[in-house]
Amino acid sequence: MKRKIVAYCRAQYEEDTQKLRIEVSGGVNPAAQYPIMDRSVSSEEMEDIRKEIVSYWEYVDQNIQKGTVDDGTDRDRKIFFDDLKTRGGVISRKLFSDEERNDLWMHAAQSDMFLIWTNLHWIPWEALYNPDSGEGEFLSDNCVISRIPTKTNVDNLEKAPEPEGRIVCVDPVLDSDFERIEKKKVSEIFKGMGEEVYFTDLVSDLTSAVSNKRIISWICEHETTKGLRLCSDVHFSLDDCFNHRFPAGSLLFIISCAGGRSVNGDVGMSASIVESSDCTVVSPSSIIAARAGVDFAKRLVNLVQREECEYLHELWAVLKRPFAGEMNKPDQITAERCYALWFSIFGNCEVKLGAVK
Repeated sequence: MKRKIVAYCRAQYEEDTQKLRIEVSGGVNPAAQYPIMDRSVSSEEMEDIRKEIVSYWEYVDQNIQKGTVDDGTDRDRKIFFDDLKTRGGVISRKLFSDEERNDLWMHAAQSDMFLIWTNLHWIPWEALYNPDSGEGEFLSDNCVISRIPTKTNVDNLEKAPEPEGRIVCVDPVLDSDFERIEKKKVSEIFKGMGEEVYFTDLVSDLTSAVSNKRIISWICEHETTKGLRLCSDVHFSLDDCFNHRFPAGSLLFIISCAGGRSVNGDVGMSASIVESSDCTVVSPSSIIAARAGVDFAKRLVNLVQREECEYLHELWAVLKRPFAGEMNKPDQITAERCYALWFSIFGNCEVKLGAVK
């Protein structure tokens, strides 16, 4: 079997010294280290970058809400995708010089896995764009990117005992809302696929229900000021992350609006869960239409059931791949191709999925 090439990128901003340092190690030469940047970036410059990123997500969310991504014409999506390149390129130019940007893209493109150990969770690494790389590329075009939150115990993350089994956790309010629109409940879809389905209610009951599971899919609404919704009057908040843990070594897919996003420099829900539970989380940083989220979860479950992938990075490479027929249409912009830029992995992208046929 061909050895997977793994590059480690350390990207840290020090508030007290106002220094932004990025270096890459590993990759094609496992013993090598490559400094990418080490320079002063003022708090005013960082705030300018934050504002640009807030504007990026506002633009993305607005287009998802008005149906451009999921229900728009091919031309609508092409216009939108061109704008994603422009906006991703603007953020990249504010972060990097031309040389820094090209060096970073080169190391990412040479790697199968690009692991970013960072406190800059609010940067949309996957969606950064470089017009000078190839014919123009997003940072995530040629590799699987995984963020490792700064406070994560990497040894625990990689060596944690891995539980067995799968479960799909469903927000009962979303379940009812989905049925009104799509004429079928989310819970019925996954029960029909043979999956164990759990309706969320209380925080402690959730963590108990998933305590012996390897793969957890959690489909819910995310109310920014409250947290991930368990039921009409209970939410899983940032504070809950450190007091109600998911099983170490597990893989948690949070299919919820902006579950992977952090704002105003905070750590964010997904990174907080990883830091506290020593598990791996996959979640979108964009909002996501309910139907698109369920379709993603169905595709995920189907791939896991087929047992063709042993590790998360293998599964993710397949999930990012276009559906049958789309490989012959490189200019076609699908909803899946857009969402692939916004889903983020936090933690260990080499976590095992289970047995492989």
